Parts: sequence; C-alpha cells; structure tokens
Amino acid sequence: MNLPLLRRILHADLTAARRRLESLEAPSSPEQRAGGNDVDGDCAVATMNQEEVARSRASLLVTIRALTVAIGRCESGEYGVCVGCHREIPAARLKAVPTADHCVACKAAMETRATKALRGRGWEPEDDEVAVVADDPLSGFPAARDKGEPW
Repeated sequence: MNLPLLRRILHADLTAARRRLESLEAPSSPEQRAGGNDVDGDCAVATMNQEEVARSRASLLVTIRALTVAIGRCESGEYGVCVGCHREIPAARLKAVPTADHCVACKAAMETRATKALRGRGWEPEDDEVAVVADDPLSGFPAARDKGEPW
C-alpha cells in the first residue's frame, strides 16, 4: 500500500470537497448576491433547488468529516487498520473507499446488526430496495473517490 500516495489523494479529495461546499454556499445569482428575492420566479423550482442544495451540503459535510478522520488516522499510524477487528484493511478496499475504517467483514456485520435493529422497529426493505444501513457514516459511505482518478 502506497501510504504517501493515499495521503495525497485524501488531502486532494478534502480540498475538492471543501471547494464544492463553498460553491454551494455562495450566492449564485445577482439577486441572491444582492439579497433580493425573485418574486416572479417559480416557487416550486426554487424549493426543489433549495432541497437539492441542502442534500448536497449534507453529503459534502459527511464526506469532509470522513476525509478529515481518515487523514487523522494516517497521521496517527492507524490508517488501513480495521477499528473492529484490528486487522489490516486490504489495499483494494482502501482504493475503492479511501475513508474506510472497517474491513469488509466488519462492515457487513455492522450493517447486518443495523438492519436487524431497524427490522425490530418494524422497518422492512422494499423488493427493489437495497438494505444497506451503516451504523456510522464514516465507515466508508458515501465513497469520497471520484471515478477515473489514477491510483
């Protein structure tokens, strides 16, 4: 495992995520920058846009936190070690999910426990729904990697 390369990738991903967050939070139209309202605009479209921005912002905040934790694990020498079983996380998993802090087996066990807990509360997945539930959003979901970047 090329730890210096992974560390650079994590830092680059963190910088990119912070820039995306800043661009979401910056006013995009002249009216917004001036503090005015688009009274003639379509309220439904504006509401949908606001909801999409809120979802994107929440996702970016989770990604930023996951990347920050992964970078901290690099600096403390704990990166690549499963916090569940204390075994080495395979390099292929870290390439796929650089923020992963659990091996596949421990992650699957966490999801199984979470799914059972939700089913105990009456939740059942739909036929076409994938029942992937994570106890901790920092365990690799969502993946912070952009497709196509070199390793």
